[in-house]
Amino acid sequence: MSKKFCTFLNNCITFHYHGISLCHEPKREYNFFPYEKNYLEKFLDERQKAIEDMQNGIYKTECEKCIHLKDFDGENPTQKIKKIELFNWSQCNCACFYCSNRNDTKLKIYTSRNQKGVIDVLPVLERLQKQDLLDESLHISSGGGEPTILKEYPKILKFVIKHKYRIDVLTNGILYEKYIGKAMQVNQESKIILSLDCGNRELFKKIKGVDKFNDVIKNLSKYVKDSQSPYQIIVKYIILKGVNDTKEDIDNWIETCKGIGIKSYMPSIEFCHQMNKILNSEIDPHIAEMYNYAKQKIKESSPDFYLQTHDFLEEAMNKIKTA
Repeated sequence: MSKKFCTFLNNCITFHYHGISLCHEPKREYNFFPYEKNYLEKFLDERQKAIEDMQNGIYKTECEKCIHLKDFDGENPTQKIKKIELFNWSQCNCACFYCSNRNDTKLKIYTSRNQKGVIDVLPVLERLQKQDLLDESLHISSGGGEPTILKEYPKILKFVIKHKYRIDVLTNGILYEKYIGKAMQVNQESKIILSLDCGNRELFKKIKGVDKFNDVIKNLSKYVKDSQSPYQIIVKYIILKGVNDTKEDIDNWIETCKGIGIKSYMPSIEFCHQMNKILNSEIDPHIAEMYNYAKQKIKESSPDFYLQTHDFLEEAMNKIKTA
């Protein structure tokens, strides 16, 4: 049997809402280790066993067509962790009606800071660091609720800053966190990804369920000043049918962002509940039209603007064009 390795198993760890995972596919429940006593030891032992099995050509049948499964010949691939996903939290301070977490994790809505996450991740990160399991190019992605309301989050950011790791923060921007700015300063690959989805207060309230538009704009302006580059801040626009799906809505969003110095834009569509439809190119024609309009408008607005897109969404759009 040929030697195999999994790019996810060897180099990634995901903290989900209910456990730590060996696999990128969350539906494979056998890959989860619930947050119980000694869960990290159990996870690391099983991870090592799975890595060694793959080196001997032994792996589960579900892995055969996975993009993460690779052949190798010669030295064993590195086992250092290059990416950590922190999606284990289920607290937020807004109620976006397109949010998948509201049903999947029984999302709790809070308006203040200092909420407690499912687990305290910092001791785990420190332990992995002490065991020399973290690659110097480590990339941490944090989301799954609103990280800035968690009392342990500033400590995690200080850990990131200390070691100059990259962190991508998925935040709604309702609260300002100074250590996010510092993290962007010590590592210019660090980013903020924020779904604004509109360009005015009334539409924000309709989409987010809270009246915090002015706070978000103020905090975005602070992050622009904090950052080493305005391209570190990516502002999304999730197109929602019958809500924010007009050219005027999109124009207002671009102009609002432009006014506070945003240069990196990501038009998108609501795909949390429609992923299979998107992959099969079953996208509402009007939504597809508005998505393409947003891309074109961004390009036309300024040569300094940078357009971010999802690969799978672009592929689906290309299929629609050639159909």
